[in-house]
Amino acid sequence: YHPEEKRPGLDLARARAKDIHDQELNMPCPSYHGQLLAKAVDSLQSLIDYGFDHVCYDEEMWGSGGTLCFCEHCKTAFAAFLREKYPQLQYVDPAEATLKPNEHPAVNDAWWDFKTSLVAEIYCTLRQTLETYAVRPGVQRQLWVWVDSGVGEGRYGAITSRLTDYAKLGQYADLLLPMVYTPMADDVARVTTAGGKAMAGVHGKIAAGLSPNRTYEYYRVASNNLAPMDAIRQQLLETFFNGGQAAVIWAYTSSLRGAYDYHKIAQAVYMLQPVEEILFRGQPVDEVRSSNPEVKVTAWKHGNALAVLVRNYDAASVKTKATFPGAYSRATDTLSRVETALGDGLDISLGENRVHVFLVQ
Repeated sequence: YHPEEKRPGLDLARARAKDIHDQELNMPCPSYHGQLLAKAVDSLQSLIDYGFDHVCYDEEMWGSGGTLCFCEHCKTAFAAFLREKYPQLQYVDPAEATLKPNEHPAVNDAWWDFKTSLVAEIYCTLRQTLETYAVRPGVQRQLWVWVDSGVGEGRYGAITSRLTDYAKLGQYADLLLPMVYTPMADDVARVTTAGGKAMAGVHGKIAAGLSPNRTYEYYRVASNNLAPMDAIRQQLLETFFNGGQAAVIWAYTSSLRGAYDYHKIAQAVYMLQPVEEILFRGQPVDEVRSSNPEVKVTAWKHGNALAVLVRNYDAASVKTKATFPGAYSRATDTLSRVETALGDGLDISLGENRVHVFLVQ
């Protein structure tokens, strides 16, 4: 830290949040941007002093979502927020609006807008620090944020049980990493797609934090809810074919099966290499068809080429014929690197190998 900087002591009474019953919580109030935020900024400046240009934050502190925080400072600030952004709304105590959301739906939504904005303001300050403190020409600094993976079609892009708004954080973060701790590849596709949709038009990009087989979680072992043997490859492919810009494997010592899963990671990278440019520079298209509705197809297009993901994660062997409208003459399986001439379509079998990637030209 910077000992030459003199700061006042922490005002704990102001810094602590209060719940809906006016009881103090052992959590910080989101509207308190005093000593706590000053310490975070000082920590970031210290990292920059040591030559670091990338920082990643773990956004897990706002877990009380609907109840945090109802102190007088937050209520006063909320009243001012309503006057500025929702002048048509009459102020209602946010505790009342939270307890009776059906009676005060508009105020309850505005309360969420207000509180998620308070959390985003923290990252606005950190972003400004990255861009203004000890700037080195030619250096692009990165801000990443881990976030909860429950994103859906909720209000303001926020997770309904947390104060994490993907769209708002995406204004300041370069990358959001939803923590998709699931054994199922379909869940990764859902979260990545929904997160990317929530962040459409903002600076940041969506990624995925994967941990498919966290075997230390006893309930998975007890319920036999372990990941498929091909889970990490499937999840990596789903991440990038659903708009993810990066993937990080979290707690790899407990979520991977040693050398076997590293082999599957290598396979995923090998399969993505021929279509990487298409996924990075292209756009998703809805022009590839599967004759079997049980076989899902996702396609991206760039120039005169397609990147196509074909999969079915059920146990039974299935077949489908994929058709590609347009002037395409050949398809290359990016794992086997076998090239097939296209006639009226491409016959695909999914047995032990539940997922295929094709480069179509």
